Amino acid sequence: MGKNTERTINIFTTLILTFLVTQNLIAVTNYVSKTGAHVSPFISWANAATNIQDAVDAASAGNIVLVNDGTYYPGSQITVTKDITVKSVNGAENTIVNGSDSHRCFYLNDANPTINGFTITKGKTGYAGGVWCDHGGTIQSSILWNNNGLEISGTPSVNIYNCIENWTNIVDGIITNNPQFVDISSGNYHLKPNSPCINSGTNMAWMIGAKDLDGNPRIIDVLSKKSSLKNLANLKRRFQSTIYVD
Repeated sequence: MGKNTERTINIFTTLILTFLVTQNLIAVTNYVSKTGAHVSPFISWANAATNIQDAVDAASAGNIVLVNDGTYYPGSQITVTKDITVKSVNGAENTIVNGSDSHRCFYLNDANPTINGFTITKGKTGYAGGVWCDHGGTIQSSILWNNNGLEISGTPSVNIYNCIENWTNIVDGIITNNPQFVDISSGNYHLKPNSPCINSGTNMAWMIGAKDLDGNPRIIDVLSKKSSLKNLANLKRRFQSTIYVD
């Protein structure tokens, strides 16, 4: 193949990729991290947003907003109005959205957004302090606890493998018992050994062979159909997590 032909192919490939990205036909990851440089559109860890809402606003339909570990204190409810996935890197134990007893944590106003792998706590409104789903949405592998009013309300399309305080529709892996955080008062949302959230998640293909933050296997029993939310005390746990937020 001649150089001119190679050059033509490279130019053509670049044009196709540019078109697909600009037309939102290829999903892009927007990252969130407390140590990011906060350079929009937040498409690398180095330039990650330092708060979830800005990454959500920068994301296009089909994108993933990936949030790194930490406790996030949004100044107002995190509003999601498009078909995106907001996902933690290391699960609900390590990624907390705290409403500071002043406002709702999440408001979903689209049929297909997904919230995956967060502890959602201390949200406060007259109704549904945790998550308000206005036109659908998916909430999964999360802990919703100690929010004012209802933990989730509206019309979520999917509500699976969550730990939800005072929930009555016990289906699809939902549990309602106290998640047994180590010490809420000091902001330690790790799980105690007797937490009912252990063995209550779902295994994902990427977890096989992957390590947790302590360097231990994420999946202890690969034959199990369940996975637990993990803590950082070398407990045998399983869970899942994807733009990044730290």
